[in-house]
Amino acid sequence: MKQLRESLISVRRQLHANPELSWKEFATQRLILEHLTTLGLKDVRPVAGTGVTALLEGGHRGPCVAWRADIDALPIPEKTGLPYASRNPGVMHACGHDAHTAIALTIAAVIAARRQSLAGSVRFIFQPAEESSGGAQSCIDDGVLDHPAVSRVFGLHVSADVPVGAINVASGPFFASPTSITITINGRGGHAAAPHQSVDAVVVAAHAIVALQTIVSRSVAPSDTAVLTIGTLQAGFWSNVIAQSATLSGTRD
Repeated sequence: MKQLRESLISVRRQLHANPELSWKEFATQRLILEHLTTLGLKDVRPVAGTGVTALLEGGHRGPCVAWRADIDALPIPEKTGLPYASRNPGVMHACGHDAHTAIALTIAAVIAARRQSLAGSVRFIFQPAEESSGGAQSCIDDGVLDHPAVSRVFGLHVSADVPVGAINVASGPFFASPTSITITINGRGGHAAAPHQSVDAVVVAAHAIVALQTIVSRSVAPSDTAVLTIGTLQAGFWSNVIAQSATLSGTRD
């Protein structure tokens, strides 16, 4: 058990130090393929371009279940100062996918050591592009739920809100399924010294962002749940030029 724990930590830190964005998880894919091949799993292969799948067959007949982990990172600079901090400027495993991947590989190792007592099989799915879109569907299109047919899919998500050693579970939906939104505001550009001759897209965007915050508080019933987040605001080219357009992007859950 100590050896497994040390291996899990080592793999997680290796992944954390080398994060890759959606659809660019090439080194991550190689690491996963190497680990699964070492375990002697069957049908070890790339899927969805930069993802991986493998099948662990038990010693007895039974159903097939799947364990899924996401593998991509986010376009966020890391400023933790940790010895295993990201070596890829502007990219960080800020959502825990390095842990998800390391945990899935460790689960594969644990079950592989006991495969003769397993009734059924386990399909491991390492999904790319969870932070963008299309990764899950691409895995499905590549047959990860077939041959044998998967009856259940399991997975987890780490959370800083959950105490170490604890596991949170719930019946029904547990995490939201976000939908990306993009709003483009077109104004009329001009010089900062003559604002009356322009329509400042930045000011309009600022009012829009504040107004959007009232949707959840004033348009959603208190018994329901909803989240609306504006994550980016891009506008302007120079400090003394009034922006002609502004683009907001975010998610709604």
